[in-house]
Amino acid sequence: MNKITYIISHIPKTAGSSLRVHFQNHLKDQVEFIHLANKGHKKAKSILQEPFQLRSEQQRNLARVILGHQVNYKTKTLVSKNQIKEIVVFREPLSWEISRFNQYAGYLQKYENKTLDFKSWCDPYKITKIHSQFDWFLENYAKKHVRNLEAKERDDILSKILKNIDHVMFVEDLPNCFIDIFSDLRIPTLMKKNANVVGLDKVNFYKNNTDNNILLKNICAKDIDTYTSLYSIYGLS
Repeated sequence: MNKITYIISHIPKTAGSSLRVHFQNHLKDQVEFIHLANKGHKKAKSILQEPFQLRSEQQRNLARVILGHQVNYKTKTLVSKNQIKEIVVFREPLSWEISRFNQYAGYLQKYENKTLDFKSWCDPYKITKIHSQFDWFLENYAKKHVRNLEAKERDDILSKILKNIDHVMFVEDLPNCFIDIFSDLRIPTLMKKNANVVGLDKVNFYKNNTDNNILLKNICAKDIDTYTSLYSIYGLS
């Protein structure tokens, strides 16, 4: 049987950085582990490696794990000689939205010396970021434009796509849900939490007050129902 290549669609703020660091520490970076994202392309260029998509079939098939924001439904064709296992990781929607806000607020403060309040973050006329991890996944992995769809129509599309994903996982279950995969890769099953989270080396810009909490619940309402349904099907507990 051909070796397995695990392909992980990295939705922002779903522990992808922690997973990336773990794989980079224990697999040969840019050979066995491929970071399919802008940062990964820069790393390849810095060591005079061609972009993964331009490498020979023999070189591509050495990949044991491909992870990144640029993973999509076509990525598996790059390692077609291997057995493919596709993975997506979701996160509880309220914490996901706060984490996205903190990331963007931190960026504005660091690079533009600007402050951002949560009300402005939720205003679509001021901030055009995607406020749904499920919309992000469908638009980036499946190349489906779904932001203006009703919840049921969006979730029907999502359900059909997830039936073809080998492992649907949740941040709340990490790292337990990756133990068998880590074992198959013969790397340590204990994964350290990356410092790229609030409370370690990141500032919490979200003010926990009544107004913000109402805005948060409103903007996440559709995704809360979707998450609850998916976790009842795919969750560990």
